[in-house]
Amino acid sequence: MLYLFFCCAYSVHGHGMDNISKPLKTGLIAVGIFAGTVLALLIMAIFNNGELDVTPKTYGINETINLGRMFLTVTNIETSDGDMFYCPEEGNKFVAVNFAVQNNTDNDIFIDAPRFFISFAEGKELEWAAKANAFYTQEPGDSIEDPIPANKMKLRAFYCVEVPNDTKTLLIELAEYPVTIKLTIPNIVSLDNTKQDTNTNAQ
Repeated sequence: MLYLFFCCAYSVHGHGMDNISKPLKTGLIAVGIFAGTVLALLIMAIFNNGELDVTPKTYGINETINLGRMFLTVTNIETSDGDMFYCPEEGNKFVAVNFAVQNNTDNDIFIDAPRFFISFAEGKELEWAAKANAFYTQEPGDSIEDPIPANKMKLRAFYCVEVPNDTKTLLIELAEYPVTIKLTIPNIVSLDNTKQDTNTNAQ
């Protein structure tokens, strides 16, 4: 853009492009490329609702992740051995990560949890735990997969997995963003078929 501007200016004053010195011409080309790149990045940021601002980073509890169209914040992590209706495999426990989600758009947001979140424990990728999700989301709207209303904040949005009892750390990656969430998994204090122990400290 600036390159074209300077070229036009030289033409108006009777200076042809042939009269521009080689160093000056090279400099103008470099400036033009830089200006065009900056403009392209700005346009991408606008059309992606600011998502371009997301940089690779690891987050913990109570740290807000800006994804442009929404803000995600892990508010707590809970563990349980389930109940008589929903229980993990022997030697495992349910883990529920509660997100507060702020929808910054004029439309409801729907999160496909098994695709959006990629979880790891002890270096092994975890599968979406349907039983854990059913256990923790017995109240309507409690699941991360339930719609987040337009321009509203949802304070309870559980994402659930199942891990071995001795698992200490849970890593959650976001499929579409260079973001990792690192969480310490609390122990089950007592096996009394209730939701137990809440971790409030980020790593």
